[in-house]
Amino acid sequence: MLIREMDMKEIYLMMTYVIIVDAYNPTLSYPNDSIAREAIKHQINVTYYDKDDVYLQKIRSIEETVRKYCISKFFIQSVEFLIYNAGSDILQDDPLGALDITPNCMIERDRIIFDMCKKYNIPILMLLSGGYQKSNAKYITRSIQEIIESR
Repeated sequence: MLIREMDMKEIYLMMTYVIIVDAYNPTLSYPNDSIAREAIKHQINVTYYDKDDVYLQKIRSIEETVRKYCISKFFIQSVEFLIYNAGSDILQDDPLGALDITPNCMIERDRIIFDMCKKYNIPILMLLSGGYQKSNAKYITRSIQEIIESR
């Protein structure tokens, strides 16, 4: 089925049961997905100048949005699951991400997201994405290992 761009915009905006939380560098023109951007409920702007502590503070702010939807009596449907797009293009020297985040910070970010899901009893699907350096694989592996070992 072929869906025109305008149709996709309407679909995103009508999907009130889908909560999009996104942390990205808005100064980059890629990806320029203005349609999905309009549907973002909680946007986190990350800049090249953000160091690990500032970045993690921004990531921790996601919990307030998740909590709101988990306990709100006005949100008719409960949160059934979380799809976590765990990009590693945030790492230092990544040619596309243009950020300066350390591998330990990325691993901590993943732990924060998994701990939040555990706290609110939300099943999670982690998708690996972004990251265009050969060295990213070892950090992603370490992150997944630490998540598994902590459970």
